[in-house]
Amino acid sequence: MVKKAIPAGEHASLLLSAATGLCYRPGCDQQLLVDRDGLRVVAFEIAHIRDELPPANPDGDLGWRYWPDDLTQDERNRFTNLLLLCQACHKLIDRLRPRDYPVSLLLEWKAAAEVSRSGALALGGAQLDLHSLMAAVGSLLLHPGFELPAVSTPDRLSFASRWTDIAGRHTELSAVADFLGTPETVAWWIVVGPAGAGKSRLALEACLESAAEWTVGFVSEANQTQLGNFVPTAPTFLVIDYAASRAAWLGDFLHSVIHRTDPGWPPLRLLVLERDLSEDWFALAVRRKFHHESVKILSAQYAEPLRLEGLSRESLGHLVELAADAGGQHLTSTAIEHIVDRALELDRSGRPLFALIAFLEHAEPRLASGSRDGLLRLLVRRRHAQLEAHAALAPRLFLELVATMLGGFSLAEMLRLRASGGLGASMIPDPSTMTTADLESALPGLVPDILGELWVLDEFEGTTIRAQAAGIARDVAWRHSPQRYAAFVQRTLRDHPGHGAISEHFRVDPSVDEVAWFQMTAGAIPFLGTPRSPMVAEIVQLLDAQPAGALREEAVAEAKFAIANLYLNLGDPSTAMAGYSSVIATAPAGSEVRWKAHTNRGVVLQSRRPDLAEEDWTAVINAPDASDESRACCLNNRADIRVEEGNHPAAVDDRTRVLGLHETSFNRRYIALARRAESYLHLRQFESAILDIEAILATDDIVLEQKMAARLRRVEWIVGGHAANEISDLAPLIRPDLQVIVESRRNFDTVERRARELVRSLNSGEGEPSGSDADPNRPRRQPYFAPVRGPN
Repeated sequence: MVKKAIPAGEHASLLLSAATGLCYRPGCDQQLLVDRDGLRVVAFEIAHIRDELPPANPDGDLGWRYWPDDLTQDERNRFTNLLLLCQACHKLIDRLRPRDYPVSLLLEWKAAAEVSRSGALALGGAQLDLHSLMAAVGSLLLHPGFELPAVSTPDRLSFASRWTDIAGRHTELSAVADFLGTPETVAWWIVVGPAGAGKSRLALEACLESAAEWTVGFVSEANQTQLGNFVPTAPTFLVIDYAASRAAWLGDFLHSVIHRTDPGWPPLRLLVLERDLSEDWFALAVRRKFHHESVKILSAQYAEPLRLEGLSRESLGHLVELAADAGGQHLTSTAIEHIVDRALELDRSGRPLFALIAFLEHAEPRLASGSRDGLLRLLVRRRHAQLEAHAALAPRLFLELVATMLGGFSLAEMLRLRASGGLGASMIPDPSTMTTADLESALPGLVPDILGELWVLDEFEGTTIRAQAAGIARDVAWRHSPQRYAAFVQRTLRDHPGHGAISEHFRVDPSVDEVAWFQMTAGAIPFLGTPRSPMVAEIVQLLDAQPAGALREEAVAEAKFAIANLYLNLGDPSTAMAGYSSVIATAPAGSEVRWKAHTNRGVVLQSRRPDLAEEDWTAVINAPDASDESRACCLNNRADIRVEEGNHPAAVDDRTRVLGLHETSFNRRYIALARRAESYLHLRQFESAILDIEAILATDDIVLEQKMAARLRRVEWIVGGHAANEISDLAPLIRPDLQVIVESRRNFDTVERRARELVRSLNSGEGEPSGSDADPNRPRRQPYFAPVRGPN
């Protein structure tokens, strides 16, 4: 059995929301939820009024409340036929004396619990009215706020369906297992990858593989606040999906658990999932504005993010075979190759999702479509066609629209919205009229993301009624959670930047949350890919149309900066320069985007006019209102120019100033230390160079990969000053560092490869392998030492 926190039953939250917090049996004072060691624990069982199963012995007592023609199986599991009992009372009515408790009596219990006593309700010490309890129940039922995703419907593209075995990710699963085994009490790690790369599936498989020894689960947004003062009572492995939409909460949670960590705690591991490591959400997640807190959070970061790339052709073929096996089909090798070709036609990067989609297209010829989006649309139609027999189709689809735009919707949120009487409330279906399968299917939204995003966009271009419903759903989602809605918009822009209905996503009321609206709108531009996208002009118009004020001025400047960056990426530095200059001239005083524009303009100027580049960077360095991070970036960039000029003393001065700043990221400090050490080496101040390497190794929040690179740098200095036939004589000096590197659980690939080359040289007693870069006069700067320029 998987050790995890799960709802006690399919409709438990519906039932508990209408109850008094006590067992339904009159006279029983057993609380439905109890506190144990600071955690909320479910202490009830679900009981059927009309039995769920027929009697095994028609003359016996068990199952005697089962009437074959009275209810369908779905109806037996609906809200109207269920009640909550403590374990003893459930055993009494079902096992010990079932004939003493007929259906009529149980219906009386239900009415008394859910109707007669609907005033002030007591639950776990909190006094709640009925509507408040309905809103909070989803959170209370989870123990203490996480669960494993699962679907009972045959939704084969949902990661939670586990339709096939996982393919091509064994190295990544092993890496997560290593993460769980790290000796630290609290550790967290980020997994990044595009939509359909398999982040959530990887996390789910890791949970299931470790469930025998760990309490595991995904933390839902609806229930994350329940973890405010969480203390693990057993080894605990939590997954936080959609990190960008909950970055502020994640930062608070990481700070809280790391600040409260006790050596007696069992291990706590947090796996954080997101599309990429964009500065906006990551800065919130590590609380960059609070430097001392940020250092502590980053010191608990296990490693550089685990990046999920596409699968190899061989792994894609294996995944197709697994899909065929799961469907009881046999495919020839030629058919498998054809499906893999189609998968790579749909997605050149080799994401596993598209291998499954290509297989479905092959297995069901009616799905055949030339384009990626055409095929996705056919999959959406097929799924919704299965719902046409339902009388409440329109409300159910409206619910799914809202859920899709929020990245999933909890039952408690659904109840709260329905009870609010506000916008869209009347369009939310009554959950008691929905089957469990319907709820399981609608509440997560239409998944996978790339499918749901396209469906929402297409609804805006549908009939007038459909477009109106989509507009209401959009407004409901935006009002419910601007942050989650903005994250959905960002995901949509990544996957469907050219869709004609993109602009509809921004036509929400800015006054609901002006900060979130301006950030969402200006922040959309980088995801459009090209400054020539029609949406760029539309976004600028939307921003210009807002009332004048500091927020609009800042957002317009950010938009101009993002457009300039797009031109730079397009290979048009002249237009980019003009954009950066416009930002510098018009950005509000003290605005950080002004200093970002100076920084990037300097980058563009560096190769042509290093003197002007230096002026830009010096302007940031001397600006009293520039952030320490911007100053550090420009100091490091200016120091690089000094090195190119051969002025190592000036470069050392700039690197030293970086290290004197109080609120900088570990990357800025790592670059400053590593490159100051190189300058010290050129100045023949070997002891100072070694001290900088030791400072890297002693700094908590500098990640392990960077520390291993620093060790290799120290080895290369020693090796570089000797002839090849002297390498074996250097063993006592370099072997300790090399051993630490090759035994490290984490390394940059180039660092590990070079370290192993040197180890082989020592073990063989020979000189360095041919083709090595041991020549001290030959540049040896690896990609991870390259200057970090611009706003990154």
